[in-house]
Amino acid sequence: RTFVEIVAPLAVDGRTRTISGRIRSGGVLALPWRPVVRPYESDITYYVDADGLVAEQRQEWSVGTAEALIEALTPGDGRRVPPPPPVPAGEPPTVT
Repeated sequence: RTFVEIVAPLAVDGRTRTISGRIRSGGVLALPWRPVVRPYESDITYYVDADGLVAEQRQEWSVGTAEALIEALTPGDGRRVPPPPPVPAGEPPTVT
């Protein structure tokens, strides 16, 4: 099971032409060795060009690069994917 949840509502800034928010994701990667990625959060920002198209995406993770790489390269061993932490009441629903 893989999941992505919106943790903080998306914010649109017309002055800087950005859309930003916070997401939580995790699960089993669709690779032959089926690595398990524990839940982590990331701040994500989309930069919109003059035509209204996303020109760039930047993401900052709550886990370090080395940890993420090790998880992605470690074969899954039949472990169940840990459930995502609960989202506080009133938060946006899960995005699938």
